[in-house]
Amino acid sequence: MDKSTKRKLQIINILSKQDKWFKTEELANELLCTEKTIRNDLQAINTHLPKGWQIETIKGKGIYINKPISSSINEIRSLYVKNSLSFQVIMLIQFTQIKSIAELANALYTQQPAVYSILDRVEELLEAYHLTLKRGPLEIVGREFEIRLLCGDILDALCAYSDDQEWPLEAFSFQDIKKIVLDTTEKFKLFLYPSTTNKYVYLLGTMLYRIDKKMQLELTDQSINKILESNYFKIANEICNHLEHQYKHHISMNERIAFSLLISTLPYYSFDNMEKNEFLYLYQNQKTRYFKELYHLVELLKKKTGISLDEDEEFLYTLHDQFQRYSFILYSIDKKEPSYSMDRYVKNQYSDLYKKVSKALQIWTKKFSYPEITRDKIAKVALNVQASKINFSSLRKKVLLLTSNGPGVHRYIETKLVTAFGHKIDFILPKLGEFESTIINELNIEFIISDFLLEGEIIHPIITIDPVLTQRDIDQISNFLSNST
Repeated sequence: MDKSTKRKLQIINILSKQDKWFKTEELANELLCTEKTIRNDLQAINTHLPKGWQIETIKGKGIYINKPISSSINEIRSLYVKNSLSFQVIMLIQFTQIKSIAELANALYTQQPAVYSILDRVEELLEAYHLTLKRGPLEIVGREFEIRLLCGDILDALCAYSDDQEWPLEAFSFQDIKKIVLDTTEKFKLFLYPSTTNKYVYLLGTMLYRIDKKMQLELTDQSINKILESNYFKIANEICNHLEHQYKHHISMNERIAFSLLISTLPYYSFDNMEKNEFLYLYQNQKTRYFKELYHLVELLKKKTGISLDEDEEFLYTLHDQFQRYSFILYSIDKKEPSYSMDRYVKNQYSDLYKKVSKALQIWTKKFSYPEITRDKIAKVALNVQASKINFSSLRKKVLLLTSNGPGVHRYIETKLVTAFGHKIDFILPKLGEFESTIINELNIEFIISDFLLEGEIIHPIITIDPVLTQRDIDQISNFLSNST
């Protein structure tokens, strides 16, 4: 992503995080640029904002962003990501026949000299995936597993918040693959967020495309042995059986295992959850290796943070859910330029806690021979710990709270909202996996708080929040509660 685009995204982030008027000088100082640059950027941003969004600039008052309460800031971020030439170049190299810089320049409607600087940025992005760019002919080089992960991420970035008309793999139907995913995951009681369902489709589409290209995928024996024991493999295996039948493609065992590994890194809403009382009994008795490892992790976190985490049943149950997910992550990458950075938020807000949790997890992964956990997932465990810290230190409306970053982040956001509005709201849980508008519309609730856009026609008011819950989000919820009483 070029410097100008990054700066525009930074402006949007700053304006959206607080419900206040900003001065041009204030933005210029924070972004280390001139006030003229800020004014030009604001003008450019306004021309690309979706319907209902507007940046107001009033002399003597400042700058303010108006956004519909049911819209997500990620819609704007997605628009800029789609316009990222780095992402477009990767898409063209991977999913078209373009092999030369001249062909790439024609596809981008630009001059050849300009392409070289874009390719430099592409190389920086590829470093996060341990991949390299070969320029003659144009080719992304590295392990096939990382290439699959890159392609899935690029499709996710470029196709998010759009219909399947932007789907570039014409030989494979987006909707057909999506139906196979939904039917199979429901059978195994794995309930996905809508965005995660789409990520399954992107990874499967990439897999089928690369199989067509006769690309061979190699995996380590350690990865194979561990993932074969998981429910992820059972799900991946059944999905691949359906795809083999539909597209007449042979899908090898390595392909199935690789897909199992990839989906083990993705967030989900629920996966055949154990009842809390049963979990607490098994946890306290440490009858299996799983519970012994979990118990040891809690002891490490308690020692490093000084918080009595073993006395907080909600923390233990939530960590169990997180632990189940993370212990299957046998291969994981810290990626550059996400739509938002969870680890950056936690490092800024709770830097000391992040360091303590990171140290505890480092000791734990080394002791039990797990791969190093990524910064993003350290941050999510830290937020679960912070929720306990808040709880220890601290006529209601029924509210459906939906988050897409797993149980630790969900609990953190719920705890923050309870702290702010505890005497005004009660949170309820949706039925497992039910994100259909017809089901949600039947719920006896006052409104919905969600960090992702819901599909279909929803009759309840929706407040869309940032994935890390900003002060602006809290202010907007407060205003909504005040106006609805």
